[in-house]
Amino acid sequence: MLIMASSTHFLYLTFFISSFTQVFPLNEVMKSSLMYPLTCSDYTHTCDSYLYHISKGHKLDEIASFYSVNTSRITPVNHQSNLDYLVSVRCACEKDNNGNGYYFYDSVYKRKPGEGVRYISDEYYSGQVWYVSGEDEEQLTLHLVCGCLDDESRKVVTYTIQAQDTLLGISQLLSAKENEVENLNKALTQDPNYMDIGWVLFVPQENNKIRTSKKSASNIESEKPVIISLEEIEQATNSFDEDRKIGEGGYGSVYFGIIRQREAAIKKMRSNKSKEFFAELKVLCRIHHNNVVRTLY
Repeated sequence: MLIMASSTHFLYLTFFISSFTQVFPLNEVMKSSLMYPLTCSDYTHTCDSYLYHISKGHKLDEIASFYSVNTSRITPVNHQSNLDYLVSVRCACEKDNNGNGYYFYDSVYKRKPGEGVRYISDEYYSGQVWYVSGEDEEQLTLHLVCGCLDDESRKVVTYTIQAQDTLLGISQLLSAKENEVENLNKALTQDPNYMDIGWVLFVPQENNKIRTSKKSASNIESEKPVIISLEEIEQATNSFDEDRKIGEGGYGSVYFGIIRQREAAIKKMRSNKSKEFFAELKVLCRIHHNNVVRTLY
């Protein structure tokens, strides 16, 4: 049994990217032409936002520890045959010595022997660390770039450009309009045909916006149940990899996967031949809904 999850649109953010002069009294600064923090609004000082985490083989609980969040705040994203993640964080305005405010998310990291700040930023935080502070050299406070909107119905995604990315491809991945991403990141998109790996872009998302792709609708949405093969399910869940498990109940586990370009929650039932098990199985088999599809055995 599969439950198909709807996608979301990403819309234009009204803030602008300004040039940034570092005046924070900090230990180490990651100042770079690869990213520019967003200027704070006069009205919004904190908000929920997303940080796009490029997967490097770390487990879900490890990623959660990097960002000081629970695993429930992490959403898997399929990109270029890889499983990346969107991390939901609380973004806040921080002011420098001149009173200028910029949006950051702060997380604490315990440095391992031999790890430099640049390595930590690239390996664990997708190169989104703007600066690092903390008197204890082992215990670091990392300040990651993020963004807020005055309109609470929208959120900002901080995205790091990867190999083979294009502005159009990023827009399609995050359901954004290409010209809106370009306008929001003018400091880095003066020539839309040239982008470099490691540049950090800001992409605004509209909450609960359903994607209206004709291709997706024809593949999944219909009045009749869609039949999905077991082979497709195993491929989507990487053979039910534990890293893709998002929930567990009395009679089975739920896994995240991408099937036919749509997000899906896939429940794998465990048979114990009890009356309760067969009762739940019968209920699931009788469900008829556009967002519920059956499987072939």
